[in-house]
Amino acid sequence: MATAFVSAINAHNAEQIANLASEDHEFIDISGRSICGREAVCAAWRGYFAFCPDYWVKADEVIGGANCVALFGAAGGTIIEAGRRYAANEWRIPAAWRAVIRQDLVECWQVYADLKPVYDIVDRLQRSGRDE
Repeated sequence: MATAFVSAINAHNAEQIANLASEDHEFIDISGRSICGREAVCAAWRGYFAFCPDYWVKADEVIGGANCVALFGAAGGTIIEAGRRYAANEWRIPAAWRAVIRQDLVECWQVYADLKPVYDIVDRLQRSGRDE
């Protein structure tokens, strides 16, 4: 189930992500903030795919059982600037995810990563006044 969730993320398909998520799905970001509920999470993914339309995750290692899975790998993409993708806005970071599975649905998806490279790009765009 966790690898199907990764596939839906890589397809940039918020509706498929929602189909794989439990009704009470919780997304927890790197700062510990959470978004709860299938529809709210689906909307958040749509927004993220608009911000970083080529976002990808790669799970090189998957460990766990039926109810809790840890994935280790990398994530990356390009942050949109003035409606376009520029090489200067590309990023790639090591990342890990925790997936809690209940009744063949992802109940919780938690991200672990150092997003400093992403924050640096966003900060540069905000200072230049060219971000969207």
